[in-house]
Amino acid sequence: MKIFADKELKEEIKTIHFGKVEAGKEKTITVWLYNDSKAILTNLKVKIIGKLPKTEKVEILDAPVTIQPGEASPLVLRWKPSLNFKQALEVTLKITGEEVYTKTTQVQVEEVKEE
Repeated sequence: MKIFADKELKEEIKTIHFGKVEAGKEKTITVWLYNDSKAILTNLKVKIIGKLPKTEKVEILDAPVTIQPGEASPLVLRWKPSLNFKQALEVTLKITGEEVYTKTTQVQVEEVKEE
């Protein structure tokens, strides 16, 4: 899985930068999760990883549960800094889930006529 900053999947990112946000205001960011495998990725769970003080929380507003191979889905995050947080915020994501592979089988059926 790859993470992109844009819907066109041109800017791959490793870290999500919220930048500086005025205390009491909020910033919402949408990133795109791209399934670059041949498997269906399902039961996805997103965990925010970063050096966040206990007063700070990044909310997951919308996250995909399943992403088909070769497709991308949006992940929407929101951060509202507390009054005492005076620095920019960077976080990374830990995404876990299951891979499901499908197999297509071709079957030939022969029609038998009864006489």
